[in-house]
Order: sequence, then structure tokens, then C-alpha cells
Amino acid sequence: MSIRACIVALSVIVGFTATDELNAASVDRPAFRFDGREFFLRSTEGGILEYLPPDETFKNWKTLMSVREFTATDDPKAYAETLIRNAKASSPKAKTMLMENAEAGSYIVDFLLPDGDADDAGFEWNLWRIERKGKGIEAVQYASRIANDTPAKKIIADRERLVPELAIFKVPTANERTDSAAGGGGTATVGIDIVQTKPGDENTPYVVKNTTTGRVIGTFWNPETETSDFDFSSGEAPQFFWSEDRNVVAVNNRDANGRWGDVNLYRVTGQTLEAIPMPNLPNEQGDELATVRAMNLACDITAAVRWQPDGTLLVRYEVASRETDRKPQVTKELWADIALEGGSAKVVGTSTMEPSTPPTGMFPNPAPPAGETLASQQASASAPAPEEEFSATRLVGVHQVIGKNPDGSSYKGTVEIQVVNGVVGLEWKTGDNVAHGQGLLVGKTLGVAVDNGLAVYRMFGQAEGQSLIGLWCNADSSKTNAEVILVGNADMTSANIDPEPFNGRYLAQLGEGKGEVEGTVTVSGKAAAKSLTWNIDGETTRSQGLAVGDGFAVLTPTGLAVFGTDGNRKDKVSLVGRALSGDGETSNASLNRTK
Repeated sequence: MSIRACIVALSVIVGFTATDELNAASVDRPAFRFDGREFFLRSTEGGILEYLPPDETFKNWKTLMSVREFTATDDPKAYAETLIRNAKASSPKAKTMLMENAEAGSYIVDFLLPDGDADDAGFEWNLWRIERKGKGIEAVQYASRIANDTPAKKIIADRERLVPELAIFKVPTANERTDSAAGGGGTATVGIDIVQTKPGDENTPYVVKNTTTGRVIGTFWNPETETSDFDFSSGEAPQFFWSEDRNVVAVNNRDANGRWGDVNLYRVTGQTLEAIPMPNLPNEQGDELATVRAMNLACDITAAVRWQPDGTLLVRYEVASRETDRKPQVTKELWADIALEGGSAKVVGTSTMEPSTPPTGMFPNPAPPAGETLASQQASASAPAPEEEFSATRLVGVHQVIGKNPDGSSYKGTVEIQVVNGVVGLEWKTGDNVAHGQGLLVGKTLGVAVDNGLAVYRMFGQAEGQSLIGLWCNADSSKTNAEVILVGNADMTSANIDPEPFNGRYLAQLGEGKGEVEGTVTVSGKAAAKSLTWNIDGETTRSQGLAVGDGFAVLTPTGLAVFGTDGNRKDKVSLVGRALSGDGETSNASLNRTK
């Protein structure tokens, strides 16, 4: 018995409620969008609503979604457990997992089945979300057929993307299923997006587009003419943060130097975008930032960071004065939770520390070994434990690299990454040029000592890879040059990597035991490029440093060190990390600010 037939039988046993009738309108118009694809209602047999992409049928389907409502039970966990039992009964090779989202009162069932009896048969992957609805339960299914030789890392990437999306997916009503594509409103149906006319070319316009009809609604931002139909401007490529329901977008803009400037908010209204004014901070916090703004200002940043599980937008504010001979640098940093309702926004909470980053999605997301295939390791897609810390070994491979030369010209090529005993080795090939480096990954910061200089990157995770966005500089030069390494299928090429204020005097400890080095170091310099003056055993030496976000990579008297700010220290005066000596040994390292 196929899994589809098995589930139909289960529906009859449990008891279903028919929720719609198939009609011409529902066949001709997309019912909703999921994972960026349109789905059309194709069957209501037995009260089960089944949806397919426009180019697929029940005979040749590759992706299917369904919705079922049951009135004979109000226990979503019991139904989820029944699904797992049926999956195991249909195949002894089935791999299953049950996940609970206690806050939402829902369950996710994840199982993988052989799609046939042949040795080279593929697999059928099913995700279900089951939750209470009224006096019964609602079950939403996503099913996908997968080829036998599909790399496991692809299914894991798909899973990381789809499990959270299914967890928050809102089933459209009957009116939304038939009216939304024609402009009648609804949820997750009419798609509004902001896209580039030529993706990847930072000089081409960004347009607001109806993704259902393909119609361009207007120009969001044209870098060449510096014009916008939506009252927007930016010195360099903007950054977009869509809410989970795709009803609101926060856009970070940049100044001419590439630093984040302000946040613009827009909501989807009908077939277009409507601006929402950014709210003012509460008086006390606003006055603190205003005091620093009245000084000799070095930076003034407002940047959206992420949408949070409670639906609020996290925004970071930072202002800093310039350091002078008479006055030290003054920095104020604030994190605000912004709630949006209708056409207005308001600040509902503030903090001087960044709230802890929520896990990717609501449920565990495993990572497969490199080169593993779905056929050889089915279990990796179903039930491994989540990783507590990102492993540098997941960066291994040959990846695309793009960047800027000191003269402003662009380059592109490849970088091969290898990891041996925690040490990250890199080989760049750009045209006829080949360069080498060794580094360490500390948290989300990768610092690398290069043949003739230093590089540092901030790592940004995406559904299908990692974007390493950073800077590099030549030896004895303070000029920084941008570079991005795209791991896997990552495509993010810009982000906010403005550094923390690291300038100051520190007690330094590098290494352990007999190889331990202690002394002092003074950090100075503007923006990301830093100059370090070391005093070790009465001997003074100088070196370079580069900072991105809360990460700091420095050349030391004994090699390289990579640091992150100590999240347990509210005053952020402690840097903890790892050191790499010239002979390849790694050890703990720390910098503790004295003034």
C-alpha cells in the first residue's frame, strides 16, 4: 500500500470533515504559496484537500501538500503517533521522528520511506504538522519524492528550511484559496517581493514585484539614478528582512561608505507596499543616544537584526564618539523590540544586551558528513541530535569567492578550505594569483593569517550554506578590502559587520603551560583596521588586527589569535578565543581590558 493510500485509510478510520468542493476557480488559480512555489487544489476526495504545483499530476507528482480536518479526535499527539506507526508498518526501513512545539501546542512528524521495492528506488519524504482546531484537529502534510542519489546535505538543507515554514504555515480559507490569486486578499497567497532586475549586480534596480502574476509594481530603489517610488535611498546594496507571514519588510539602508544607517519599514497593502514610520525610542534611552550624537560623532547605526519568535522586530542602535587625546571614545548600544500592528509600529522593550539568538527553526536541524548520500545514510535526515556548536569541518570544500582589490577593482575565483585538528587552511585562486592562509573559527568569526596580511570573516548561516562576509588587508597597511566566501549554495553577499569598539589597553594571555605568553597590548585605530602594540617581557612589538561585529582577529608575537566578546560580561571588557602558534599548535587566549 502506498503512503498516500495508507493516509487516506487512516483518515476514514479517524473521521474527517470535508472543507471544500473542487471547482473551476480552485483549479485555475493557485491556492497558496509554500517554499516559494504555487500550489493548486487538485482533489477533495474523501474530504482531503490535496494540492500540487501547476506542472504536476497525481501520476507524476514530485511535491504534494494536503490538509485534513478531523472531528472524531482532539488529540494531535495521538494522531501524530498513529502516523508514525503506520509509516513503520508500511516499511521496516522507515526513518521517523516526532517533534513537539509545546508553546504552539502542535506536533511535527518527519518520516522517510523507500519509494518502491527496487534497489535503486528513491525515497518519499513526509513532513506533517498536527494541531488542535476547534473541537477536532487539523493535519497539514508536505510530501516530496527524492532520487536515490540525492546528497544527504541537500535534504538536510531542505529540512532546515521547510520545518520552520510548515510550523507557521497558515492554511488558507475557502475564499483565500479561490480569490487571492485574482487580487481578493488572503494569507500567503498573493506574493509581494523586492527583487533585483539582474540578481547579483549591485548596480541594477530593485523592483517591487507581484510574484503570482510577475507584474512589476514599481521601482523600490535604482542605484544608478538614485530614485525610488517608495521613498527609499541607500548608498550601497540594501538588506531585507521579511516577517514570517510576508506582510511586513524591514529594510536596512547604507551610507556611501557602506555603513548601516537607518531602517525603513513597509507593509503589504493590497498590491503594493505602504511605508510605516519607525517609532521613537522611550525618552530615557533616546536621550542617552542623543547625548553621544551631540559629541564628535564617529558612527550612528540603526539596523534591523531579525524577526523574533514572538513576531517582534529586533533593531540595534549604536552611536559612538571619536576618540581624541583628551577624551576617550564613548559608545552607547541599545537593542529594541518593535511590534507592528496595522499601519503603526511601537517599541515594546529595550535592552543594553543583545537577546540570545533563537535556534534556526523550532525543531532540531542535523548536519550530514560531507559527501554522504541519502541512500547511504537515510537516518541523517530523520533523527540525529542537533549540533550545539558550528563545526569548522562543515566549511570544507571548494567555494566561490568574490572581493575587492586595494585599487577598487573586483575579483572572483575559488577558495579551497581544509580543516586539520581544528586549524582551518585556505587556498585562494583568483585568476593567475594563488594565496594561502591558516586560521581559526571562534563562534561565528573566522580569522586567517594570510601569506602577506590578515583576513577576518563573520559567518552568516543560510538554508543551503554559509556566507563568510569579511575584510582583508595587506601587511603593514590599514586599508581594508571586502571579500565574501560562499559555502554551499549560499548567496548572501552583504551584511552588517560594523565592529564593536575594541580600542583600549588589555592584559593578554596567549597559550598554556610552558608555551604561555603574558603581557599587555594596546589596541587603536579607526573602524575595522586596528593597530596593536604588544609589551611582552619588556619587549615591544607591533602587529595588525581586523574587527567584524563582535569578532576580532589579530596577529600576535607568536602567531594568530581570534576572539569574541565574552557574553557573560555585561561591560564587554573581556575577549576570549583561541590562539594559533607558528608551529601549528592551538591554545586558549584571552584579552582583559584594563582601561
